[in-house]
Amino acid sequence: MMKILFINSIHDGKVTNQIGTLSLATILNSNGHNAEIADFNYLFKMGIVKKKHNKQEDIHSMGSYILSKAPDIVGFSCMCNSYHIFIELSKYIREKSPNIKILFGGPQATLTAEETLKAFDWIDLIAMGESEKSIVDIMNVFENNSGFEDLTGVAYRQDNEIIIKKSTLIENLDYVPKLDYSLLPYFDKISLVEIDVGRGCPFECSYCSTKTFWKRKFRIKAVDQIIEEIKELYYKHNKTKFNFVHDLFTVNKNIVLDFCNKVIGQRLKIRWGCSARIDTLDEELVKKMVEAGCIEIYIGIETGSPRMQKIVHKNLNLNHLDEKLKLFKKYNLEITFSFIYGFPEENDEDLRQTMEVIQKIYSYGFKKVQLHQCSILAGTEMYNNYKEDLVYQQIIPDTVDNNNIDEYKDIILRYPTVFPHFYNLSEEIAPNIYRYQYLDEFVCHKMKFFNLSMPQTYRLLRTYFNNELIKIYNDIKETCKDILVPINDEVQAKELEHGKQLAEYINKKDFGIYKDIIRQMFKYELDYLEFKNNSVCDEEKLAQYDFNVLKIETRNLGFKEIDIGKTAVRFKNNNAKEIIVEKIVV
Repeated sequence: MMKILFINSIHDGKVTNQIGTLSLATILNSNGHNAEIADFNYLFKMGIVKKKHNKQEDIHSMGSYILSKAPDIVGFSCMCNSYHIFIELSKYIREKSPNIKILFGGPQATLTAEETLKAFDWIDLIAMGESEKSIVDIMNVFENNSGFEDLTGVAYRQDNEIIIKKSTLIENLDYVPKLDYSLLPYFDKISLVEIDVGRGCPFECSYCSTKTFWKRKFRIKAVDQIIEEIKELYYKHNKTKFNFVHDLFTVNKNIVLDFCNKVIGQRLKIRWGCSARIDTLDEELVKKMVEAGCIEIYIGIETGSPRMQKIVHKNLNLNHLDEKLKLFKKYNLEITFSFIYGFPEENDEDLRQTMEVIQKIYSYGFKKVQLHQCSILAGTEMYNNYKEDLVYQQIIPDTVDNNNIDEYKDIILRYPTVFPHFYNLSEEIAPNIYRYQYLDEFVCHKMKFFNLSMPQTYRLLRTYFNNELIKIYNDIKETCKDILVPINDEVQAKELEHGKQLAEYINKKDFGIYKDIIRQMFKYELDYLEFKNNSVCDEEKLAQYDFNVLKIETRNLGFKEIDIGKTAVRFKNNNAKEIIVEKIVV
């Protein structure tokens, strides 16, 4: 009996129960085969495999681990973000052990199957699309050393020709088996469990590759099957928090209402999140979802421009955005909003409208806003339209793992049709990517910090720049560009680090007659943050400012209304773990 070792996609250290490999391994083992799973996200995190942050050493470490498992077949689950790593890792496996068969699968391998097989002769077979129905036949072919001719949903070489046999979708997802979580030795350490509730999105966004992979076919599991999966995890594994994996869980309101009613009726005390379009959510549905344990939703808005909404085929009507934001706040939902900038057709007015929508979201108190550079992904309409116009500029989108990327540059440059996600459109076609290179950093971190931690300083800045957020970005970039260069995630998470970085800008920028007011307000809010983060119970701190900063804070005063004059302030950390701020007489 041959042994297959599936390799989970690498997601920058995020440890989850990746559904694809788990489903395939479950099917194989239930059919008398021998399948295991290796997850380098977990292995790196636990130090079982040492991450050296060096291509050669990391490939050696991962490859040695794989070979220590003595597999006959290695199956790689391939996403675009780490495809370059798996290409090199699979080459290492073939060189060290030529008899091991190399199987690729997943979205990136499927969408670039022909190009991948032409470029990398050590890959034996690519499983196309959903492989639950074909994986047993694939395994049998490898074990019997027979040809691939009778297989469906695969890509392979034959007589120097690339043969592509299109996959068919699983119409009834009830066919997909109950997952065997014993295949994941770290499953007890996973607090957020991913559940496959359905597949496919019926919409046609021009930048989206999943619509091609799932062929725009919306499917959802039977509600009773989803409930049974949750109950097994709930009662057998003591899991209570779930992420429902589906591009668009809420497209069928009645199905979601039925699901929620059954969760409530069976008194399952769970918390869960999902992805949704904002125009599929009304109060009836949101209220019921929250009653059933929904705590977070991922929503892609992508652009604040009505013109761009049509061009990229997202086709959202944002006229009722305020109504939706109020609805989400009413039910205390945590929402992650996603945006994209740098579309080829995007102009300055489109980007201004996007920034206005982002500011509106922050102003409602939402904390999670993503802004991504437009990435050209294989299998998208955008790729088909612009594949001849891609250039490598090392402005790497955040859809890819760019650790040690220079060490992979050779294969990226040699095979652009395999790695289009590392490329950009030219400056003539998509000028905003180049003009606003660090806008994603500004929005996701600096703008968020200002809104949540320094609201009065930010309000004064917006007033100074006539509420033109792009002007604030440009001024920071021109004055102190280095503070917009991305820093590592651990540092990003520290609130004070952003304050310290922005202090350089505030103190360097000449705001004319408003210089002292803005700097004093910034100093007060930074003093507050430092005290909040570093003080202990009953500790006090005295500070003095040249303006009445407390009056500015409580009354949202404009520049001309601000009182000039020394103001002394006491910060106190009381026993209730809250910071009290009061004006004192000195």
